[in-house]
Amino acid sequence: MRVFKTTPLQVLLTAQASAWHLQLPFQSTLSSWFGRPISPSRIPTFILDTQHPWVEQHRYQLERTPNVRELLCNPESIQVSAPGFPHPIPNDIFSSLHVDNNRAGISRPGWTNALHRLREIQVDIYRHGGSEWDDTWEPATPPAELPGLFADVLSQMPKLKKLDWVRPSDSGEHNYQVGTTASPFVKAFAERNLTLPAVEHLILGPGCESFVGMCPNLTTLETGDGLAWPHWFRWSNETDPYMVLVRAAAGVENISAFTMATQSLRPELLEVVLESMPHITTLKIHGALDGRQRYSREEEDAETLKRGDVLLLPEVASVAMGATM
Repeated sequence: MRVFKTTPLQVLLTAQASAWHLQLPFQSTLSSWFGRPISPSRIPTFILDTQHPWVEQHRYQLERTPNVRELLCNPESIQVSAPGFPHPIPNDIFSSLHVDNNRAGISRPGWTNALHRLREIQVDIYRHGGSEWDDTWEPATPPAELPGLFADVLSQMPKLKKLDWVRPSDSGEHNYQVGTTASPFVKAFAERNLTLPAVEHLILGPGCESFVGMCPNLTTLETGDGLAWPHWFRWSNETDPYMVLVRAAAGVENISAFTMATQSLRPELLEVVLESMPHITTLKIHGALDGRQRYSREEEDAETLKRGDVLLLPEVASVAMGATM
């Protein structure tokens, strides 16, 4: 998948794709040996972040290429076999790209990293909370231009089939802050009437249920990393983020698979799952059943589950279907 010709993304990459680099512990020693500092990489970090084998294999040649971004991203300049490269440039370098500062070996501010690397298939942003006096602190609300940039980029990806969007998490804070982090993105997407017609697989974090309505051909819905989901709201049906997400799926008729990771599955939540997604054939629930409540279902709902091809529940001593135990 190539970067589009003259999109907001291309402008963004032109203006902001400066490479991040780590200060290695032996850098000063090497500098003293060779008499000059080690220069930062010429390869924009958004390209290195693809971790594509071809990029790794030809990194030496890429470091000596005057304009790597132009070579790999502009459809008009891409050559089947560029000078100095023994192998043709593959057409799938950007088939899987990440806006991610929340993985091993990465140390970047969350919002800033997203602004620099806005080309989206998976979003995993860790917001540095804590004290405002801390150099790594970031506000709960993203920069004003960031939600619109995400909307512009996603609107230019009509063939995107899978989207993994986890609401940014907070350092030391696990509050379900509806109206802070999630709402600026929701507002920007709504203003642009964003639709993702090809998305079939959606993985969401809490507060991101509006994505369900943007994907009319959605077939597979999952909750994201269970650690990102707050669990102390689960006793209120109005604020329970799981309940909100499941109810949002009621208007999508094609959902056939649903996966949920939860610390405590309540009977009423399972009931809403079956009511909102009556056509599911695969139901996976990772976590624990609520031991303080008995599980009892009417025969009609038992038949609904029997239609499923796969039903995976946590380990339990007993589950009652159609009878009280």
